[in-house]
Amino acid sequence: QKSPQKPTALEQKILQKVQKTSKITRKELALQLALSEETIKEYLDRLRKKGFLIRRGGRKAGYWEITEG
Repeated sequence: QKSPQKPTALEQKILQKVQKTSKITRKELALQLALSEETIKEYLDRLRKKGFLIRRGGRKAGYWEITEG
């Protein structure tokens, strides 16, 4: 049985931003957190794999949905 994973400090910051603005872009996250878009992409992928985030809809009209993880 897998023990539940907790988000890291940076992952928590990203989740907080997404919770505030579900349609936030990677570019906006990068600017707000002073990180590269590539780093944001990497962390969003990790959050999806851990089960904390789901992307709904397409690239332009889509939004992020936070799940229980």
